[in-house]
Amino acid sequence: MDSYLPVGQETVEAWRVWTALWSEGLRDPVLQELNERMYGEWRRLVAGIIRDGQANGQIVAGDPVLYANTLIAMIDGMAFQVMLGSQNMTVQRMRATCMAYVDSLTSST
Repeated sequence: MDSYLPVGQETVEAWRVWTALWSEGLRDPVLQELNERMYGEWRRLVAGIIRDGQANGQIVAGDPVLYANTLIAMIDGMAFQVMLGSQNMTVQRMRATCMAYVDSLTSST
């Protein structure tokens, strides 16, 4: 989770690239396709990690695609707020919220 927090020069710059892609992608079909490909790969990767965790008994049963989409949406939405300098969504709050969600998926057995 920590590697996706918008802190440090590298991750902040990566988030700037994503936000620019999203902004320009609203008007540019080529960027929309790029976003679709990149996010498709990202969703498949995260869902695969969740499936593996479920197979190993580390993650609760349920729809891994739903879990992945929820986590990705949380990360993106909160990172966008952090990047905008929200006083209500700090990096610390973003991390705590995302980790609480991940913890809720972790099997306690």
